[in-house]
Amino acid sequence: MTHYGLSTSGPKAKCFNRLLNHQKQLELQVVHAAAEQAHGELARTPKSVPLQILPDEETQQKHFLTHIPYQPWCSSCVCFRARADQHQRTGASRRGGVATISFDFEYTKAVPDSKDAKEVDSMISLVMVDSSTGYVHAAPLRSKNQWDLMVRELLGFAGLVGHAEFVSMCGNEAALRQLQRMAVNARLSLGLATRATTPPPYSHGNSLVENAIGRIRPLAGTLIHYLSEQVGVEFSTNSPWWSWAFRHACWLINRFNANKGATAYELLYNKEYAGSIYNFGEPVFGFGKVSGEGTAKWTRMIFLGKSDPKDTCIFYNGSGLVITRSIRRISIVWRRRLPFYMNFKGWSWQYKTGVGGRVVLTKNQAQAISGNFNVPAGQIEPSTFFDEDAEAVRLKHLEEQLEKAEVTEMALHDRPQPLGEVQTQEELFCA
Repeated sequence: MTHYGLSTSGPKAKCFNRLLNHQKQLELQVVHAAAEQAHGELARTPKSVPLQILPDEETQQKHFLTHIPYQPWCSSCVCFRARADQHQRTGASRRGGVATISFDFEYTKAVPDSKDAKEVDSMISLVMVDSSTGYVHAAPLRSKNQWDLMVRELLGFAGLVGHAEFVSMCGNEAALRQLQRMAVNARLSLGLATRATTPPPYSHGNSLVENAIGRIRPLAGTLIHYLSEQVGVEFSTNSPWWSWAFRHACWLINRFNANKGATAYELLYNKEYAGSIYNFGEPVFGFGKVSGEGTAKWTRMIFLGKSDPKDTCIFYNGSGLVITRSIRRISIVWRRRLPFYMNFKGWSWQYKTGVGGRVVLTKNQAQAISGNFNVPAGQIEPSTFFDEDAEAVRLKHLEEQLEKAEVTEMALHDRPQPLGEVQTQEELFCA
């Protein structure tokens, strides 16, 4: 009894029953433990993926403004930014005391379920990144032969990050090498020290810009996905919305994607970004100039992004682009402004931002003039390259050629026909 910790007080029968009950409890415990162990050995516990619970509404709305950082409960982030493996980086672009600006072409093709893949074109963008600050920029292109636009974007990006001397690095593609030569020569003509380098093929030496593309493209897709969910329409890469999404994605990464405790904007300007932002594609009220005093000064506009570095908002008002700083947000269903989204035709490369006391948005649509081999219409003005006597001789020759053709045609018409042919015609006429 004392071995099991039982009381020995009372008669023998009571002590025996106490010992018997304790023995039965021990047997039940042994049986139960054995059954639990056997059940554990036979059963297999499934390991499920953690179910993400949506946070409160205020947290969701703040995240929808930038989609940075990545949140596993955001469907737009998951669709385009959830990935398993990290991109390989060698660090070659960050070595050395001189900053490196790496650039490369980026190709994106988004095909909705309702469209054929053959009908959708890939959108090309020139992506560039600064090694010292991590500042990124994307310039969507109509084609890879827009040399003037690409050179201006590269020079403007170098001036934005403030490098008087840097190393230009690109891939081994022929178009990239030619663009690099043009940009370097333009910098050298301005007296700015610039060197050019290209990594060996298939060496991941240009991994800095490759990693930037891996961050820009998913975020741009996230913005488009969120826009599609709000509007109810899927946008392919044939839509100009993709070009503005790429530019706005770079703008967001520079200001809200912290790397090693600081963002690219903070490293460049030594301060945190304190400006206001809006959802990409959000309909808001913008203040604009009007013609009459009775016309509403605040009208509905669609937010496309912000200019860099002026930090002014770019909007689409239904007919063109507008730049304004005065914005008012009112909760509204985006689908009510569906014509704004469906009729938008302004690609980002069709517009350029002027630099001066204020930002002026000007549309740049330089079109090639086709050759015309027709004779100029109208009176010819006197010129040293025009000989009146020679022109009179040319006109007289054309007149004689015309008269000769008329005489020949009349002679063929007046020539008498054979008799047999005339009789045959009369017979046919009488019949």
